[in-house]
Amino acid sequence: MRSRNKLLADIEAFLRKTGMTPTAFGKQAVGDRDLVFTLREGRSLTLDLADRVIDFMAEYQGQPRPDVPLVASLGTESKVNERAPII
Repeated sequence: MRSRNKLLADIEAFLRKTGMTPTAFGKQAVGDRDLVFTLREGRSLTLDLADRVIDFMAEYQGQPRPDVPLVASLGTESKVNERAPII
């Protein structure tokens, strides 16, 4: 029971960090779109399935969700020619 709660907490942290949906996570990790939802309801996993989930999180190459919106991170510099006439 304690290991399942730890795994679920790790998955929830992964989802927050990456911005991935629970459905996408389950499908990509183990081919089960309902994985996270059923874990939240108390489902237990086999050791093999738990290992696949852990391996997926460890090997994930996606980009973490930015904490700052992209527009705000671009700074104040503009690439627009300031001498161009405004029409």
